[in-house]
Amino acid sequence: MTQPGVAQHPDEFLMEQPRVLQLPDESLISIMRYLHYKDIISVSHLCHRFHELCMDDSLWKWQCQHYFMEDSCPDGLSWREHFVNWFRDFGKYKNYVAIKTAWNQIEAFLKENCSRLHHCLNVGLSEEDIDKEEERFTFQLPEDFRLSYRIHNGQDHTRLGRGLLGSVTIHTLLETEFLLPLQHCGEFIKGSLRFSVNTTGERSGQAIACTNYQQLKRGTVFYVQDGLYSYEEQRQMSIPYYEMDVSFKDWLCSYAEELTQKQYFLQDEHIFRFCHEPSSVVTSHGITVKPTSMFVPALSRPNTNFFIYRIIMEMAPDVPSSLSCRLVTRHWVITNGDGSTETVNGEGVVGEFPVMKPGSKYFWISCTTFNTLHGTMHGHFMFRNLTTGEAMRVECPPFHMTAMQLKELTVTASDMDTLLQQGDHSPAYHLHSADMGEGDSVSDEDS
Repeated sequence: MTQPGVAQHPDEFLMEQPRVLQLPDESLISIMRYLHYKDIISVSHLCHRFHELCMDDSLWKWQCQHYFMEDSCPDGLSWREHFVNWFRDFGKYKNYVAIKTAWNQIEAFLKENCSRLHHCLNVGLSEEDIDKEEERFTFQLPEDFRLSYRIHNGQDHTRLGRGLLGSVTIHTLLETEFLLPLQHCGEFIKGSLRFSVNTTGERSGQAIACTNYQQLKRGTVFYVQDGLYSYEEQRQMSIPYYEMDVSFKDWLCSYAEELTQKQYFLQDEHIFRFCHEPSSVVTSHGITVKPTSMFVPALSRPNTNFFIYRIIMEMAPDVPSSLSCRLVTRHWVITNGDGSTETVNGEGVVGEFPVMKPGSKYFWISCTTFNTLHGTMHGHFMFRNLTTGEAMRVECPPFHMTAMQLKELTVTASDMDTLLQQGDHSPAYHLHSADMGEGDSVSDEDS
């Protein structure tokens, strides 16, 4: 018997384990399906029988499915050959499954809910295409970012005025954010690449740090707004930015998961990224009120965090018609993160006085700002019964709004020159609320 810790020759191992060789081929193949592809290759060198078994195509079909999420094999190729081809093309990407899964989730969501937006996804780039684009920069792209563009080269922003990364609407403004093709991505300050753009600002959007720069670590995704850094006469300044995520993989996977869970409001194939707290729902007099909100970095400024909220009111179909009523007034209590409170009272909502009857639904969008990172709103609405004229108080539960921490980069004159040259690759879209379609109301009444 070999001493513990002493390596065995494969032949010695097989001689000491005769029961393994006595197993039928089907059993051995079933066992080897649990092996890593590197281990399958190692096992194939143990003996002639194992070599033959390791060539079984069912082993490599499982490897294709597990490592590259490939469920079909091209005609004329074995699964092993198919695996070898995929490995040569994508084997160097350690997060392939995570990135591919995220894109599969995004595609499935778009197919079901935003077919026109799905058709605007560009096919992926080859390694050679990305190498060619990379020559424009003074840095190499992070692996996860590069892999994402192998799968989809952003979106065709010339065909549809709807950004893959979501939209914002308030009052007469409709802003949407595009995921840019790599050839339209522009270098942003030192060692960073801007990969998205908003319609309201040619330099607004998200960027990825491709090198370590000050407190930004390579791979970090961050957001910078247009208008905060366009002072060309300054030779040195600070650029405010919001850190979105620590890696592109985390950023993409989080967004894909949020879409899959159907957290967001959709209208006319715009994705509005309102978030709802599960506990923030109240029913009064047969009317259910559900508030949702979103932080808008593009419209925020230092010490002014901008939030948009959407209030949904529904009266269930089985509610007695005697509870039908009309909204008369609104009453809000707005609390800053430092505890200071403000009250807002007014007639109607967004200039309207909606009538609620069994089966009816009404929503509106408004906005507010906080000079702190956190804020809370709650309140109530006074209705008047259509039959009796009786006053009815309908509660709106508290909902919380949290902003991302604003950080700063110190930019030198040379970095500023690079930054000011960016923006000419941005799509020239300036949308208006008319693009939203009918049935919505937007206002800045409570700003």
